[in-house]
Amino acid sequence: MAGQERSNHIMRLRKPAVVTAVVIVILFGVSFVYYYCHTIINDGLLYEINSSSYVYEVEKAAIEQDELVLQGWCFHLDEDLSGRSSIPRMRVLLADRKQNRISYFNAGYGLAREDVNAYFLGEKDYTYCGFEATIDLFSLKQDAGVYEIYLQPDERNKGTVRTGLYLSEGKILYADPAADLIPDVAGTDLEEIVNNGKLIACRPEEGICVYQYGWKLYYIADEKYPFDKSWSIGLNVHTNHPECLPEERQKKSFEALGASFRNHEVTGKIDTGQYKAAVWELPVKYPVTTIDTGNWTSEDGWIWKVRFCPGLPE
Repeated sequence: MAGQERSNHIMRLRKPAVVTAVVIVILFGVSFVYYYCHTIINDGLLYEINSSSYVYEVEKAAIEQDELVLQGWCFHLDEDLSGRSSIPRMRVLLADRKQNRISYFNAGYGLAREDVNAYFLGEKDYTYCGFEATIDLFSLKQDAGVYEIYLQPDERNKGTVRTGLYLSEGKILYADPAADLIPDVAGTDLEEIVNNGKLIACRPEEGICVYQYGWKLYYIADEKYPFDKSWSIGLNVHTNHPECLPEERQKKSFEALGASFRNHEVTGKIDTGQYKAAVWELPVKYPVTTIDTGNWTSEDGWIWKVRFCPGLPE
């Protein structure tokens, strides 16, 4: 009897401890999921990963027979991808900001891209960096809002990258449809750039949009752009081959090509309509990994800045 009473007493002591442990585990799980999802939606990054670590390009984004098809390449600069067996799985993330919801889809990764490797090849081999994904759109509630498309190159959740692509009402868009961003350039020489170029940034408050078309950047400014201020176009071009840069830039691994808008202005040389436009050609003497651009002053530094990957030169 004494042994039975001792056993019952021990069980009574254990029950609260077990309940407490279960509650702690549940709370930890909920907190992790909340942090994980909100980090992606709010920042587009996980664990404060610097987007300059990843180089990528979405070469195809299309809707085919009620399926979203994505194809391209992506790699981490510090990871060797010469062997398929060492490559983790990639995921595509569709983030609905309005509903604060993320949908995850597996993507095929590890496709051979000799052209990408030939362009960036250095200390690391990036051959097996290609990816493709086919996503059944019936699994999404498209009437819930606009989906921003992310890539998660490593299923171990090291980070995510923004593609600059959106899915809305069964269409692929290169700008958030909730924002009035697209310049009215119909009938001008800028129409081709705006319709078929890649929108890099648009700052309505500063009166400027930036497009990549081919291996050039087009800066399109309206009457709100402060030409009377000492603003310059900031343009820092990063590379994984710093030995190709001018000697004073090799330690920083980027070349500063920024200058005054007017120094590169093409207004009057081509029909720009109601806008002013400036054009920068991107370097071809070395591989370009990422680019920082925006407005910059010598007094205040960056007024605003965006970082993007230009892909491969044509």
